[in-house]
Amino acid sequence: MQRIVSLTVLVFVLAACSKPVAAPETSSSEAAPASFTVQTLTEADNDIQGCQVMLDQKGLGQVFLEDGVDTGAHGYVRIDGTKYRVDLTTSVIDEKGGVRVFADAKSGLTVTEKLKTGEAHQESDSVDQAGTITVSFKGVTQEIAVKGGTAC
Repeated sequence: MQRIVSLTVLVFVLAACSKPVAAPETSSSEAAPASFTVQTLTEADNDIQGCQVMLDQKGLGQVFLEDGVDTGAHGYVRIDGTKYRVDLTTSVIDEKGGVRVFADAKSGLTVTEKLKTGEAHQESDSVDQAGTITVSFKGVTQEIAVKGGTAC
């Protein structure tokens, strides 16, 4: 009887000291969307004539460039080494700033500008602007603080 009690105590001690077995990981059927990197545009990326809105990300350089016109505008953004052209789809602006939405239906890319108008510089025919661009691409959205302005 003493042997059975000793064996029972030994089993309990071993069970208490053993490492718990982790449950097997379950894989999700939904993969996380791939991220992307908005990169600096180069001078060669700019084929816009006339007024332009040029927006820089602090510490990176110019990340979005677009026509400074009310209708028919297009813009450029570089993502993961590829330059994309986006066309103006919506524009709600006044003298204080506004929101302009650009899109490329083929790639599913959308760039939303939310800018506030700053100081005007009559000598250079330019206006300071600052705010954000929100870039949505392949199911992922990034918001980037920008500053720059419109120059004609």
